[in-house]
Amino acid sequence: MRYIIIGLLFWATNFAFGQSISEPLRNNQYNKLEQEFQSARIDAARLPAFEKRAEQKLKDMFNYIEIISNKAYEEDLRKEAMKACLDLFAKGSSIKSEILSGNKVKTYDCNAFFNGVLKTEFAAIQITLSNIKSLDALVYDESKSAYTGRLSVHVAVVRKGGQSFVSDYIVDYQVSKQAKKFGSSTEQVWTLLLSDCYLRP
Repeated sequence: MRYIIIGLLFWATNFAFGQSISEPLRNNQYNKLEQEFQSARIDAARLPAFEKRAEQKLKDMFNYIEIISNKAYEEDLRKEAMKACLDLFAKGSSIKSEILSGNKVKTYDCNAFFNGVLKTEFAAIQITLSNIKSLDALVYDESKSAYTGRLSVHVAVVRKGGQSFVSDYIVDYQVSKQAKKFGSSTEQVWTLLLSDCYLRP
């Protein structure tokens, strides 16, 4: 029951933000696409669906930052949001940002960054995204055994006290084979995860 309530809160919160942990049916459609591709390579005609999914996960990340930072929500809910946000990222990913420091750009591993968001004194952080576009379409990288792509996004941030700033970010992402459980069996399926996120030079 607790998880149903938390799920409903996530849905209501993101609807209120108007920033797109959007239509559950579309998200479900993209999730099914990820699980469909168990072949050695992804058909070229299917790659745009993964690119759209990357845009959605990028939006989800920034929506989660708003929830995690907002001390008006119960801490358990904020921690659930943090866990969901970390699940968007590949292991070893980093975030280079000024969101926590304001004036100084710092590089964090994902755990450190989102823990910083959870504990920030600048709660609540409000974020508006615009101009999301693909910089590099998905291509197969033999050395990583994965498809890699890159997005850019314009981010406007308002922190507690009215401090505001705007930045352009680049977000790398990858589609690689990941182990997924289906009932009692485990399959290797194509799965999209965000990787490094950093300010555009």
